[in-house]
Amino acid sequence: MDDDTPLDETLFLIIFNLCKIFPALDPFEIEDRPFGRVIELYSDTIKAKKRENAEADPNRVIRKKAGDDWF
Repeated sequence: MDDDTPLDETLFLIIFNLCKIFPALDPFEIEDRPFGRVIELYSDTIKAKKRENAEADPNRVIRKKAGDDWF
């Protein structure tokens, strides 16, 4: 990766985004949590957002295997 963003700034951005998504979260409380749990929450949030956006795509093509799969 060519990103030269310092780790502390990256963690700040993650905490900032989590607090923006979940207004009930307190940034000071998040900083007291284990780093792995914070990253896991952020990762799960991003995955859910991507899944939500994929399901909302009206041009999405749904493919189903044919019943006569003779190839």
